[in-house]
Amino acid sequence: MNQFEITVQGLNNGVLETLAFPCEMDEAAKVIVNVSEYGQHDFEIVDYDAPFAINELHIMSLNEIAELPQDKYEAFISFCNCGLSFKEAVKYTLYYEYQVYNNAKDMSDVAYQMLQDDVAFQEAPSFMRIHFDYESYGETLCASGEFYEDTINKRIIQML
Repeated sequence: MNQFEITVQGLNNGVLETLAFPCEMDEAAKVIVNVSEYGQHDFEIVDYDAPFAINELHIMSLNEIAELPQDKYEAFISFCNCGLSFKEAVKYTLYYEYQVYNNAKDMSDVAYQMLQDDVAFQEAPSFMRIHFDYESYGETLCASGEFYEDTINKRIIQML
């Protein structure tokens, strides 16, 4: 389970409350009532402790993210690091098919990883595999597919 926190502050009363995720909906409701005038959206997120930006309070989405398996959580963080909005990153992580390539600085690393799992390539003569141009193949892959590059965590995600 992934844990992170957000701090919200009431705009009218200045009350600060911290909410740890994952959380129960009742707990979130109590925090909102404490900082706002009876839940009238008169509060703002003033701080968060998470590896991704949190600009809006979407309790259900934040709980879904907190409860993701580690590999999907890492993919979500990578989608965020690639410039997708929070909503897009949630959608891509939960509803789309993708392949994550770890330890990938660029598309030549993706090409190398792909071909290591390719039976036909592995059956090719060793001199061909040793001298293969992964950089060019990586450029071809990039031009023919949808990839998201997370340079912070050295991950590249291919949408399938």
